[in-house]
Amino acid sequence: MTLRPQTVDLAVRRLGLAERGDSALLRSVPIETPVSIEVCGVGYAVMMATPSDLRDYTIGFALSEGLVNQLDQIRDIDIHEIEGGWIVRIWLQPERAERALERVRTRISESSWGLCGIENIEQVLRPLP
Repeated sequence: MTLRPQTVDLAVRRLGLAERGDSALLRSVPIETPVSIEVCGVGYAVMMATPSDLRDYTIGFALSEGLVNQLDQIRDIDIHEIEGGWIVRIWLQPERAERALERVRTRISESSWGLCGIENIEQVLRPLP
């Protein structure tokens, strides 16, 4: 797998949060958005994250979840911006994919806060009654 850096220009927004009389003062505020992680084509978790460095984020997620033990067990990582957030698809070597799919079925996600077991961003953005 070739690791390619990915940057997102909108990861930090500059806001004017100045005290009275100091209108030029700007503060950097990180932007969080839903990020859906699919493992071998199956929804695994949705988390809120800053959408910069999503490749590194996904590698760390896979390592901390026990989906992989080393980088060469990852075949590829695809990152796409979608309406309402980001989707990250991680593809594992066959010997790791079976273990990952077993974990997906039980919806265990120990390494992140997640959005209460939600499988995809569409569920996050559904209209409230």
